[in-house]
Amino acid sequence: MEEAKTTAQGGRDEQGNLIAFERPTKTFDLDRLGDPTQVVIPRVLFGEDVPENGAEKWDATVSWGRRFDEMAGTVVYPGQFVSGFEIGGGMSGEEAVAKLLGSDVSMDGRPLVQLTAPFCVMNFYAGSNCGPAIEMSQLGSRENAYSDGASRFKFQLEFNKIARFPYAWRPGEVLSSLGLDPLSGPVWLDRDDVGASGVTYRTAAAIVEEVVGLDKFAARQISAGVMTAHSIADLAFEAGRQRLWTQIDVGMAAWGMTEGIGSKKEHRNYIATVDGVDSEEKGLFVVGDVGEAARRTKGPAWDLHRTDGYWDSREEAGSVVWNRLIPRSHLLTLYAYGGLLVRALSANVGGIEHGGFSEIISRGSRVETDDGFSAVFSGFVEPLRAWAAMQ
Repeated sequence: MEEAKTTAQGGRDEQGNLIAFERPTKTFDLDRLGDPTQVVIPRVLFGEDVPENGAEKWDATVSWGRRFDEMAGTVVYPGQFVSGFEIGGGMSGEEAVAKLLGSDVSMDGRPLVQLTAPFCVMNFYAGSNCGPAIEMSQLGSRENAYSDGASRFKFQLEFNKIARFPYAWRPGEVLSSLGLDPLSGPVWLDRDDVGASGVTYRTAAAIVEEVVGLDKFAARQISAGVMTAHSIADLAFEAGRQRLWTQIDVGMAAWGMTEGIGSKKEHRNYIATVDGVDSEEKGLFVVGDVGEAARRTKGPAWDLHRTDGYWDSREEAGSVVWNRLIPRSHLLTLYAYGGLLVRALSANVGGIEHGGFSEIISRGSRVETDDGFSAVFSGFVEPLRAWAAMQ
């Protein structure tokens, strides 16, 4: 294996813009996320109102302005993060931080750490310096990290070790865990590979609110293999504002995000390692481009659950992927391209009940605008409307 990039050299240009990636050092102010005066109401557009973007056909766009830019190039330190929530299991703050940063990986499905906030429970199943975390960082921090099948296969093996329990939850288990009536209504299982700024989850919720109404659901489960503390906190605070019971299941937390390169801040908000927090054995990135690592490899057991055509070409990725809509059902949403792997991992650990809930696989992207950025989705709105009409 190539040696992981543990530092980035090159500094800044005359305008103060980075000319090469470096680890973030600026502390992010989590209090801003919980401040009601800082809430941004996104602008949601559908159909013909969605701006064109070349050959892409988007069916919804959600404008966020500069809402997520302030996260770029920042760190949420573990102690700072834990202090913002209640800690479950009689654990102290110091114990929770040690577990979140440690080397343990849950082997029985019980979270190592549980945090709570109004209308929200957060579960963590691995320490951010566990063996799989170090392996993934070393893989994802190399040049052309996932260009070969062997690297993708290795990444998926390590990713599954931390992500299998977040993806194993079923709707009835979510309701029971949250103390809700198992017949109280449909559960929205919202799953992605990783969460950096959390914009995919926030955008999906904004669209669901407009199309269906979040009050259609009894609860929402958000799950990912890796999420930054920034995004977890943001989603937790948002659950309280929405008054929607939400369970966030995360393989492991990450603590930093990249600033971005050049005046346009390209590649900002990549999940990055942090000096003094992450193991020195890690590379610059926590996982790298999981969308590339998610390609099929002909090796692991979960490939038996894949129906997509995502081998080498993204153009063929959706060739045999379909939405499954069932009357009076729970809802599972996934996001290509990493979501194709997530679906397979979920099925492999029993987290998909065939015939038990509907599935929608969509695709999202980021489009820069004069006043910030918009998140655009395709393949989401019409299946969502169809699902709502069947309930």
